[in-house]
Amino acid sequence: MSFYNIDTSVTESKTMKNYNNYLLRFIAILFIAMLGFTSCESPDATGVEIHQLFSDHAVLQREIPLKIWGNADPGGTVEVSLGEQSQRAEADADGNWMVELSEMTAGGPYELQITGGDTTIILDDIMIGDVWLASGQSNMQWPLSAQVDNFEEEIANANYPEIRLFTVERNTSYEPLESLAQSSWAQTSPETIGSFSAVAYFFGREIHQELDVPIGLINSSWGGTPAEAWTSEEAVSDMSEFADTLQQIEQQLQTDPSTTDVEKRKERDRIVVRG
Repeated sequence: MSFYNIDTSVTESKTMKNYNNYLLRFIAILFIAMLGFTSCESPDATGVEIHQLFSDHAVLQREIPLKIWGNADPGGTVEVSLGEQSQRAEADADGNWMVELSEMTAGGPYELQITGGDTTIILDDIMIGDVWLASGQSNMQWPLSAQVDNFEEEIANANYPEIRLFTVERNTSYEPLESLAQSSWAQTSPETIGSFSAVAYFFGREIHQELDVPIGLINSSWGGTPAEAWTSEEAVSDMSEFADTLQQIEQQLQTDPSTTDVEKRKERDRIVVRG
C-alpha cells in the first residue's frame, strides 16, 4: 500500500490565486460596463420650458396618471419631481418631452420642479383635484361682473383658494397649436373672479362644496363663434356643405401668401361665418 503526502498549502494557494484573478476580471468587466452605460445616457437638457398649462396654483387631475410636458433642446434629459415622485424624459427630435407620474389622491399644496442642465423651474402651490374644461359661446363666456344677478355680493364673497382659474387667451389658427398664449392659474378671490365665466364659476363652486376637493376651471369660451370654427379641417372635409368654404380659404391663402397672420384670421372668420 502506498501513501501520498499531499501538500495542501500549495493547493490552497493556487486556488486563492485563481479566485483573485477571476474577481479582478469581474470587477474590470463591471467597471467597463458601467462606463459604457454612463456614456449612453443623454446629457442634461438645455433650453428647458414647461407648457403654459402649468404654472403656480395649477390643479392636476386626481386618480389618473399625471402627464407633465414641455420643450427643450433635442436629445437632452429633463427631470420632473412632484411630491415624492421623480421621473426623467428625453426631448425628442422636435424638442418635445413628456413624463408620466403615478396617480395621486386629492390634496396639496405641492411643489413641481423641472430640471435640465443649469435650468430649474419651480412651480409652487400645486393642487391635486378635479379639472374641468368650460367651453362654448356667449353663455359660457359671460363674466360674473357683467350684471349677473347679485353679482356684487357674489364677487365680494368669492373667497375659495382651492378653486383655481385658468383663462385660455383667444386665438385662431389654420393648424392645431401646441402652445397657448401666455396665461397662468389664479386662486379664486374677489380680485380674480369678476372677469371669469359666471357659469363655470357657479358650477365649480357647487362641485367644490359637494366633494371638498380642489377644483381647476379652464375657461376656453368665445361668444359668437360658429361650431365650424372649433372643428378640424379633417372633420369638416367630410361634410359636403362646407366644401365651398374650405376651397375659398385655401384659395385665399394661395393667392396672397404675403397676407399677415392677423389678416388671415380675420378672413377665415369672415368666410366661415358667412358660409
